[in-house]
Formats: sequence, structure tokens, C-alpha cells
Amino acid sequence: MTITNLKKCFEHVVALDIDTLNLAQGMIHAIIGHNGSGKTTLIRILSGLDKASSGQFTCSAGMKPIAVCLQKPYLFYGTVEQNVRLGIALRKERADERRIKSIVKRLRIAHLMSRPAKLLSAGEMQRVSLARALALEPAALLLDEPTANLDPESRQAIERELFCQKAGGVTCILTTHQIDLAHRLGDTITRLESGRKISGDLCTILAVAITCRDSTYVADYRGTRIFLTASQTGKARIAIAAKDVVISQSAFDSSMLNQMRGVIKSICQRGSVIEVEVDIGFDLLAAITEQSLCRLNLVVGTTVYISFKAASVEILSWLDF
Repeated sequence: MTITNLKKCFEHVVALDIDTLNLAQGMIHAIIGHNGSGKTTLIRILSGLDKASSGQFTCSAGMKPIAVCLQKPYLFYGTVEQNVRLGIALRKERADERRIKSIVKRLRIAHLMSRPAKLLSAGEMQRVSLARALALEPAALLLDEPTANLDPESRQAIERELFCQKAGGVTCILTTHQIDLAHRLGDTITRLESGRKISGDLCTILAVAITCRDSTYVADYRGTRIFLTASQTGKARIAIAAKDVVISQSAFDSSMLNQMRGVIKSICQRGSVIEVEVDIGFDLLAAITEQSLCRLNLVVGTTVYISFKAASVEILSWLDF
């Protein structure tokens, strides 16, 4: 999904003003920001619930729908099962019984199917709303604060399901004001403030396998070894802060354990910060000043060396699903 010059105004107030934003297919994209930052407005426009004042967005969904789950889900009168099947019925499509059975099982609502939907708890309603959206087999799934104020069981079920949908190639776009949630789930993180995209705390987020040998912990990502500090082994999501990544024109001796060679893939100015994307076998973000960019004469295609400390790698969460 690609957003270009998207703007939404309410009378004389600009609620959303995004120049460009690329949300790659088959990934989880987290949109973060405080209340009033424009997150919900963006979701409502992308889902077709609201119209933009100007600009456009494109989505390669083909014939598949785009589904949306709002922060306060609306369930219709009737049973949970009737609500789950509602979207399919309205589209006059034939239900994939095996798929529906699998969805309600994963979201732990199979035992609720005959219950009146209006009598559910907030967490149960959110899971039913998500099941209804997924029953449509969407190409993209939009979620506004999907785990806000939910019980641990509902939150875990929803987070697990988003990883499952990503594995199936579904593009997931979620908004949240919870930074830890964004880091835990998001392949990319975009920060909004007053309707505009800002740099925020840039970082590279990876799902890795952590091993230990001779008291040295190493994360493996696509064959690249990343040294880090840890207290256990297993699968985890890690974050490498862009501000801690050092770019140099040549290799040099230092205490930094992580030193790699790569090629600059893109350079983008984000306010007072220059965001540099380096291909080192995977895309790693670095945040530098304009003075450093000019001093090092960095351009797209330049071969560089990047370095960062093991202590700069943060373990966001351990993956048990």
C-alpha cells in the first residue's frame, strides 16, 4: 500500500498530512502516536469509512477485500456465529467452513459461537470482530488500537493471530499509542504527530534465533551474526536503535563487537535527522546528522562499514508462538 500527499481537513483544522508512506505487502506496520495524532483518521481513510480531502493511496489487493477492526467494535444483534459470518453473507459468498473453524479456534471463541454477541466482554467482542474481518480472507487488515484495555488472554490471542496472518501474506496495519506493542509486533514503525509523519525513535526490528557459546550470546538473522547481551536463548524480537549505528568509510578497531560491510540503499531526511538505510544482507537503519552525511560524502550505492555495540541491541520480547 502506497500513500501519496494524503490530507484530511475538518473545516480549517488539518487532521492528517502525509506526503509519502510505503507499507510493504505481507508485513505488520505499526502506526504510533498520542491521542489526536491522526492514527484513527488514517485507518478510517484507508478502510474507506472516511474520504480524504486530497491525495491518494493505492493497494494491490486485487479482488480481495480490505478489512477493518475499530477500537470499539460494533457487533450486531444475534449470536457470535452470525456476527462472524455476517461479512460473508453480505458479500453473498460461500463460507469456507474449514477456515472459519480454524479462525475461531485460534482466537479462542469457539465456545462462544451460540452466545448472544451483545453479552460478551470487551476482549471477547474484539476477538469476534477480528474473526469477522478474517473470515473475508482480506488482502489487508486494518486495526485501530486492537489490544487497548484488553485482558491478557485476549491480547495474546490477537497478537498471535497477527503473526499468523503475516505468515499467510496478509498486510497488517495497526495503530497504537503503546510503544512496546509497536516494537513487539511491527516490522516497520511510523510515528505520527499532529497528523504528520515524524522520525521518532528509528530502529531496525528483527525476529531472530539467539544462541550462546562460551558465555557469548549471538542472534542469527538470515545468516548474519549479531552480538548482543542476553540472559537466555531462544527466538526473540530485537531492536537496533538507529542512533547507535556508526557509519564509517573503512573498518576500524574498536570495542564494538558488531562490525559489518554494506551498501547504502537509501538516504532520507526526517526533520533534523538523516535516515540512512544500509543493505548488510538485510536492511539496517542508521540516524546521522547532515554534517556527517556531507563529511563522509555518502550517496546511494556507496560501500560503507557499520558498527554498533552489543549493548545497543534490545530484546523486545521472547517468541513462544
